[in-house]
Amino acid sequence: MKEEKFATLLQLLDEEMIFFDGLKEVLSMKQQAIIDSKIEILRDLTAREQSLMRDIRRTGKKREEYVRYLADFLRMNRQNPRLKELIEFAPPEIAMKLTSMRSQLQEKMTYITQSVQQTSYLLEFSIRHIRQLIHIFMQTDNTPYELYNLQGLIQNSEISNKMFDLQI
Repeated sequence: MKEEKFATLLQLLDEEMIFFDGLKEVLSMKQQAIIDSKIEILRDLTAREQSLMRDIRRTGKKREEYVRYLADFLRMNRQNPRLKELIEFAPPEIAMKLTSMRSQLQEKMTYITQSVQQTSYLLEFSIRHIRQLIHIFMQTDNTPYELYNLQGLIQNSEISNKMFDLQI
């Protein structure tokens, strides 16, 4: 009976790992699309990323609920039990698998966090680069926020005819 309960937990973790693998792949492809300036591919990948994030949240909630259920079943007397704490109660062969899956999930989450930070940096750099190119092209040293007053109106009509208004 106890083995069956932990086997269900293994299945939930396995399902979650599949979604994390998919997200890792999408984020990697998304970075390449940003570098290659492939906007349509970037839009498609962003939609896939959002779908995968919904799936990850859904399976994460299922896992958390099941961990709470399993903790109650094992009479752990914990309000918010953690997977690490449950591993101690698992049969030895399942405990090894759970430990391995837990570390793999942590590695995937770390990779995804770093990938999101890198993607954010790429986007920020791209936007800054585009703005610099526009300033060179328009031969103006003014930045957009300097050109507008508090009401959002352009303060200098001479400059306004030389500037593109970009909203990103």
